[in-house]
Amino acid sequence: MSEPVLRLANQGDIPRIKDFINTTWKRYNLINNEALFRFYFVRGDQVNFLLAEDENGTLYGTLAFIYCGERKRPDLGVTLFKTIRSPYTLLGVRMYEKLKELLDYRVCFSQNMVANTALLHKMMGHTVKEFEHWYRLSDREKYHIAVVNDNRIPKAQAGDIELIPFPDAGELFEYFVPPDDLVPYKDERYIRRRYYEFPAYKYIVYGLRNRVEGTIRSILVCREVPVEGETILKIVDYIGREEDFSQLSGELQRLIQEKNYEYIEMYQYGLKEQTMRDAGLVRREKDDVNIIPTYLEPLAQVNTDYLLYYSDHEDTIRMFRADCDMDRPNLEE
Repeated sequence: MSEPVLRLANQGDIPRIKDFINTTWKRYNLINNEALFRFYFVRGDQVNFLLAEDENGTLYGTLAFIYCGERKRPDLGVTLFKTIRSPYTLLGVRMYEKLKELLDYRVCFSQNMVANTALLHKMMGHTVKEFEHWYRLSDREKYHIAVVNDNRIPKAQAGDIELIPFPDAGELFEYFVPPDDLVPYKDERYIRRRYYEFPAYKYIVYGLRNRVEGTIRSILVCREVPVEGETILKIVDYIGREEDFSQLSGELQRLIQEKNYEYIEMYQYGLKEQTMRDAGLVRREKDDVNIIPTYLEPLAQVNTDYLLYYSDHEDTIRMFRADCDMDRPNLEE
C-alpha cells in the first residue's frame, strides 16, 4: 500500500479544506467567515494547513497551525485537526510528525481540545492538562450573568503595579519590549496583529506600569463583553513577569468598580496558584457552587471546562484564552 501524501497547503486548496471540514465535522465560523479564516491561516501565498491525502488527491486529514512569533524555530498553536477513516494507520500521528519535520517548531499546543483526542495526544508524548478558570466577582446583591451561591471576594491589596491602557500599538512599544524568554514567544508583530488588528473583537491592552520605577515590563490583554444590560471582563492574555501579575488585585478591583463589571474571568495555565490568589482571583472548581459562564454569545449559564495539550517546555509554558483560535466568535456570520 502506498504512503499518504503529507504536504503544506496552498491557495488552491482553500475550497477543499473548507468543504472537508464542513462535510466531515461541523460548520465553523472560523472556516466559513472569510475574514477570520484569512486572519488565522493565510500568510501571503502560504496557507497554514498540513494536508493528508492519497496519490489521487482524496483528502483524509487537516491540521492547521498559527504562528506565535517570527523565529527560526516557531511556537505554534494547532487547531482544526481532523482525520477520517483512511487506509493509513496512525494517520494523525504521522501528520504531527510531518509538521515537526517541515517546520521544526519549538513547541506546539492547543487549549481547546475535545476529550476523545486526549489519548492520541498522550500517545504522541504530549502533556494533557485542564485549563484553569479563575474569576473575581463584583460585590452586589443580585447577579444577572453569573449564578452566585457563595459571594467569595478576596480582599484587594494595593501594589506597586498600575494598569495603563494603550489603545495605540505604536505608543505601547515605545515603553514595552516583549520578553524573549516566554513560551510561547509572542513578538511585537504578533501582539500588533492579534490584539490591534483582529477583525472580530476589540481588545483592551493594558501596560503594567511600576509606580516606583515607571517601567512597563508586562501587558494584560482584556475584552469587555456586554450581556443583557451587564458587562463582564475577560482577561485573554498576559505577557510578562509573574511577579507583576501577583500585584494586580487592587487594580482589578478598581476596574470592577469604575467599569461596573459583574465579574472578571480568566482561563490560564502556567502561572502559579499563589500568584493567581495574590492577584485577587478565585479558582472555579469542577464542583463549584457558583456558575461563571464563559459562553456569552448567546448567554449559557453553565460552567465550561477545557482540556489543553502541549508538546514540550512543561516548566515554562503559559497558555491563555486568546492563544491559538479559542477567543473568537462561535456563531457563523
